Amino acid sequence: MAFEWIEKVAKGFPNVDFLNCYGLTEAAPDLTIFEAQEFRTAIESGERKGIVTSVGKPNSLVDLRVVDSDGAVVPPGGIGELWARGPNIMKGYLNLPEETASAISDGWLHTGDMARIDAGGYVFLLDRLKDLIISGGENVYSSEVEAALHRHPSVLEAAIIGVPDERLGEALFGVVVLHPKCEVTAEELIAHCRDLIGGYKIPRRYAFVEALPKSALGKVLKAELRDQYS
Repeated sequence: MAFEWIEKVAKGFPNVDFLNCYGLTEAAPDLTIFEAQEFRTAIESGERKGIVTSVGKPNSLVDLRVVDSDGAVVPPGGIGELWARGPNIMKGYLNLPEETASAISDGWLHTGDMARIDAGGYVFLLDRLKDLIISGGENVYSSEVEAALHRHPSVLEAAIIGVPDERLGEALFGVVVLHPKCEVTAEELIAHCRDLIGGYKIPRRYAFVEALPKSALGKVLKAELRDQYS
């Protein structure tokens, strides 16, 4: 969840406890939790680059680790795919043995999410593995770029995808929903991002739309965006 949305919820409901969790259906469903009081303290600190951008720590009885492409565990702070183990992990997909075998190794569920875990045990999600954009040989996590765009006052929602590019392999493409009665140009968004993220992470092309395609749970359907704009 973008920090701007978290901050708005905290200000809009000052006397309500709320917390941040991360999970997936295969984990029934939660894997982490950011306890309410600690979460609000992190928000009110105003330090948007700190633990407030994490999804908290592993739930009780849940083991998490980050692995590289060879399945080796990376050290604290290293980036890789998040794997999970615990009594809440599914036994498998019904009547789909091949899919089950690719999703679970020795009891560890491959979440498909790119993440890092810091020395304090806080889990930071970076992107879906399938949504990672490799542009000019550089890994770009769409969540970081989206967070930068969300900080523009005219931007209501933003989704970043990779589209084919002859020179870079993949180029970043932004699909943006603006606040009502607001206007902004691609050039203005590029200039806005220059102060927040590295140049190779900045999309140069944008589509401005009324709404983003979403699932019943409110998740942006990036596969549909890739099909449309590739």
